[in-house]
Amino acid sequence: MSIYFQGNWEIPFDNKLTATNSFYGINNKVIETQFMTKAVADHKYGENDDFQILELPYAGGSTSMVIILPRFTDGLDKIENSLTKTSYKQWLNLMTKRPVVVTIPKFH
Repeated sequence: MSIYFQGNWEIPFDNKLTATNSFYGINNKVIETQFMTKAVADHKYGENDDFQILELPYAGGSTSMVIILPRFTDGLDKIENSLTKTSYKQWLNLMTKRPVVVTIPKFH
C-alpha cells in the first residue's frame, strides 16, 4: 500500500535557494541531495533536548506537514520509541508561531 499527496505550500519555497547538502539517514548513511529553503515570519516551531518540531501548512489551510527532526544523527530510535498519541499532542504543544528559516530535502 502507498499514499500519495500532491499539494502546494501555503508559503512556497524559493527555487533560487535550492542547493545540494548532506542528508543523514538511518545508520548515519549520508546522501547528497537537493534541499529547498525559505524564511518565514510565522511558522509553528518548537524544540526540546531531543528534537526540533515544525509545522508546514499547505495552501487552503486544512492540511499541514509536521516534521520532527532529531537533534542527533542517532536520535531517531529514541523519538520513535517515545511516540504515542499523548506524547505527539505534547510535542505539538511545544510549538509557537515565530520567525524561522526552513531547509528540508526537496521532494521529487
